[in-house]
Amino acid sequence: GRAFSSGADLKEMTDLYGALASLTEEQSIEGYRGNQPFGRNPKPFIAAVNGLAIGAGMERATDCDIRIASTEAYFGLFEVKRGIMANYNINHLARVMPFGEAMYLMLTGDTLSVEEAHRLGFVNEVLAPEELMPRAVEIAEMIGANAPLAVQGTKAVAQFWRKYGLE
Repeated sequence: GRAFSSGADLKEMTDLYGALASLTEEQSIEGYRGNQPFGRNPKPFIAAVNGLAIGAGMERATDCDIRIASTEAYFGLFEVKRGIMANYNINHLARVMPFGEAMYLMLTGDTLSVEEAHRLGFVNEVLAPEELMPRAVEIAEMIGANAPLAVQGTKAVAQFWRKYGLE
């Protein structure tokens, strides 16, 4: 498609945060865990980002194990412009890209070009839009050709260290 994900409606989220303040600590933790659908799954996930990935869309890409993008992609965390913290990326973005760059994005609400995302290591490869999905399939096939338990174990240990101390 023309976009990876635009995330949630930030205006709506501003109203929702008032209701979230009344959640118990246990409910908040469960909500946080639910915001990690890819990292918690034992199977590897590849984000093939074409077009915009902003807000929760960038968070979903961050949660994936491998990120590739088309030359049409760009990223952004605009939550701060609406008085909202960047939720998942508060804890995870600096674990996949340099801390200062992650802070810049979260504090300014600026956009991240695909070239910068690649330079910073947020995305592994940048491809022409028509090459994006074939490359994602190629990577998936390379992973699928390996021993399943080794792939699952590698992801489990890597995700443990990536999330160490967060819970």
